[in-house]
Amino acid sequence: MALAPPPDDSLNDSATAHPAPTVRLAMVAPRLLTTPSKALLILATLVFVTHVLPEMVTHGLDAQNLSWAAALLGLSSLVLVSRALLRPRQPQTIDFADDHVTLPKSAHSRRRHTVAYADINAIFRMEQRNEEVVLIDTKRRLISYNQSSFLQPEALASLWSEILSNVRALPDGRARLERMRALANTAYLTGFNRTRITRGLLALIALVFLVQVYSAALLNPFRMIDLGANSATLVAEGQWFRLVSANFLHGNWPHVIVNGVALFFLGTVLERLLGSRRLLFIFLVSALGGALASMLAAQGALSVGASTALFGLLGALGVVHLKFHRQLPVPYRQSVRWWVIILGLNTLLPLLIAMIDVAAHAGGFLAGALATWALLVGVSEFDPSRAPPRWLRLANAIVVAAFAIGIAQTVVYAINDHPGDDVRVLEDYLARAQTDGADALYLIAWSNAHDDRIERPRLELALRAGQQAQALEPQRADIAQVIARLQFRLAQMSENSPPD
Repeated sequence: MALAPPPDDSLNDSATAHPAPTVRLAMVAPRLLTTPSKALLILATLVFVTHVLPEMVTHGLDAQNLSWAAALLGLSSLVLVSRALLRPRQPQTIDFADDHVTLPKSAHSRRRHTVAYADINAIFRMEQRNEEVVLIDTKRRLISYNQSSFLQPEALASLWSEILSNVRALPDGRARLERMRALANTAYLTGFNRTRITRGLLALIALVFLVQVYSAALLNPFRMIDLGANSATLVAEGQWFRLVSANFLHGNWPHVIVNGVALFFLGTVLERLLGSRRLLFIFLVSALGGALASMLAAQGALSVGASTALFGLLGALGVVHLKFHRQLPVPYRQSVRWWVIILGLNTLLPLLIAMIDVAAHAGGFLAGALATWALLVGVSEFDPSRAPPRWLRLANAIVVAAFAIGIAQTVVYAINDHPGDDVRVLEDYLARAQTDGADALYLIAWSNAHDDRIERPRLELALRAGQQAQALEPQRADIAQVIARLQFRLAQMSENSPPD
């Protein structure tokens, strides 16, 4: 995404005057599948091919695999049905009136918004993937159109000039155009901030995930203990490096893909707004804060994922919005509706998915918000080119050094044997797991039941986890099946073990 520099005459009288006012702009024929819907379908297919299908081939059609398949099929069906309902029957149009303009949400949606010219805060031109885009910022929402949305190649320029002409005709039109010019200049300057830290963090997470795949750590969550997964039990014993390493590990393909997409979006936006040094500080402090909160809460046996830092970036973005609000350029400012949806989803998901580490998310969010507040103390005007505070260089050096030491200790730990660590983690968890529900206990029993590389002590603890799950929900057939498999494997071990 690149913002075009605001032309010298883009907001003056000559640019907004044209001989014949445009009344209607025709858009292209609506498509059934939009880019977001295609992305969801591709993601569902990828999860099925890389995660569900291999499990079905290896372990058969058990309850967990069937649940995953049903969820992915339901998601795909929902996408197709919703698009069929939302796709307009006729091509959309943009309609201009004396005091308002009617703007479709997109060429491929039935939704239309009537916007008074007085409610338009700004209009921006930018280039995205070698195509010109116009962003219209209104009091209630942000609407964007690209060149390919229209039948006529000159339609985007007509949209731009028509809106500016009608805004200028307002009683305070000149002042409004000056504010638009100031915002356009700020947006242009923001685009100069490079996103090196975001790209570097994405590369590091991808590299660590490849190590997980190569070492078969994805087959059983407890194998990630060797790679530095966060564990309250082991951190309390002095393995503090797990507060660092766990932030770069992920449980499966969907986990790393979702977090990677979130990091790309949040990291890019914040690095553009605040600069690379500030982003690095916020990310690392949030990661430590979230990992520490997870360790103190000890919700599960293990905790992994960059969501500690991602929630910190979300908290940072919230602080930036609260502090600067309308000073932020349109491409980097999120609407109230966006915040309601994001915060609402992240409040709802832990109620539906027991494995989500709420403490890690909350700790990361709070750490990121506080770190950003500290970075912006005394700053009242948004300026993307503002130099960071002097203390940040030293603070970054300390935090980066702590992470480097933690990663080095993780590597040393990973290349050596540490028998008994996994057993102690599981024993400690089972002693307090009754409050976590049957699903978490079942997952432990199931993952260990299908891991042919574990030894008898952990297999016995997995059986205990299955029995605790069955005590909580005795009617579940999938729990009974896992218990039977564990008992069978233990019986096989007894038969094959040499006599005393």
